[in-house]
Amino acid sequence: ISTRIGGLTDIIIDQFNGLLISPTKEALLEALIRLIEDEELREKLGENAIQVSQAFSKKYWKEQWKKVIVDMLNEQPLQIEDKLEKHPTRKRSIELRVQNRAQANEHAPLIHRYLMEGYDVFIRSEEEIEQTNSFSRLQFINQETDLAFNPDEVMNLKEEIVTVNG
Repeated sequence: ISTRIGGLTDIIIDQFNGLLISPTKEALLEALIRLIEDEELREKLGENAIQVSQAFSKKYWKEQWKKVIVDMLNEQPLQIEDKLEKHPTRKRSIELRVQNRAQANEHAPLIHRYLMEGYDVFIRSEEEIEQTNSFSRLQFINQETDLAFNPDEVMNLKEEIVTVNG
């Protein structure tokens, strides 16, 4: 059980390997009671936690960082500076409001663009939405989900079709 803060949403996937809650004592109590009473959920979260933990193993990330460093050492300095300019140090977040998962799928190019630009993307659905597909910077949340922060941008996609160029 954790709140939706910092890098924890990179590790804890709500309803898949843990429960992400609002930072209130009521939400914590509700989550604890739910886990105490729901043996099937406890087992599912535990099994999935092992799977996710392997993606964050020290050995895996050591190899990934080694590859990044070697790749950067092989590049020209100008190329590295160009890449740094394109990637701001401050993370940005956006909440995209949709009716349901099908409507979210219609906006996949827009979602992809925001992810490629480094945004944390929160897709809030009016209808119940499967949250197990959430991972890292892409989080599917239900209408009643409270975030512990205000997103930098909010876009209501319920009534419109958005096209993305490029």
